[in-house]
Amino acid sequence: MKIKMIILFIILMSMCLLLNGCTNNVDNNIAPETNNIEDNNYIEGYEYIKTIDCEALKKEVKFMKDGVIITATNEVYGYNVDQKYSNDTNCSKFEDTVEIMLIGEGKVYENNQQVSFNLEDLSMTKSITELTSRRIEPIKDAGYYIYMQGPAKEGSSNTMYGVKNNSNIIYSFELGLGTKKENGFNRTYYKVEKEQIDYELSDDEIIVDFLYNKKEADFVKDFIRTNKSYYGKRITNPEESEQYVDIKPEYEWYKDEVISKIIDEVVYISDTQLITKDGKVYNKK
Repeated sequence: MKIKMIILFIILMSMCLLLNGCTNNVDNNIAPETNNIEDNNYIEGYEYIKTIDCEALKKEVKFMKDGVIITATNEVYGYNVDQKYSNDTNCSKFEDTVEIMLIGEGKVYENNQQVSFNLEDLSMTKSITELTSRRIEPIKDAGYYIYMQGPAKEGSSNTMYGVKNNSNIIYSFELGLGTKKENGFNRTYYKVEKEQIDYELSDDEIIVDFLYNKKEADFVKDFIRTNKSYYGKRITNPEESEQYVDIKPEYEWYKDEVISKIIDEVVYISDTQLITKDGKVYNKK
């Protein structure tokens, strides 16, 4: 009888140990409550994909879009998340440099010239047309550093939105069109007019990037990034606007607390992807 009890005790203890081990394994796979990108690559709402090797990310990044990185010291790099360059890293340096005068609609301008980047041979071209010059000059002279054409305001067909250097304000303005005589010919010219505040953040924040989409269907992809926080746009009446044809969606800006907590570590973010300073790539779930 004693032998049976001992055998039964051993079996029960073994089962407890096995169950405890399984429980521990499950707990290790539970996502932590807070972001921890250093220890376990976890960011709430994002899926870790891979880590890329790119020396440019270790520097202060001024511009990053469509495979191009420009640093604060005007260095230009091509980068590729999916493939490596012949230097066995995910980025490679251009020979030329670019001093950004203005960023408009995702395009880079230097001295009124639009800069185009060729990622295959890591070369760039700087071109200027009369139309580009007459359009860019007044925007730059008005003090803007970033601008884009977003949704037109009522009664306007040429509403622009812009941020001035070291500013916490997004302005809306009209790019007016007129004509004047030059050498006996009527020439078209542009000028910034009807400037007003569209959205203002607290005084201790500086806007470093923003996006206003033209189409209402894309408004939820709008964002504002500052030196301290990240803001997105959301629909405040989703149920009513989906249910009733005569009720339009209403939108509001909100602070994305998840991204804002790690904003110092983020060098690139879009509506689908996020990249950190140490080269970690995440896709939005």
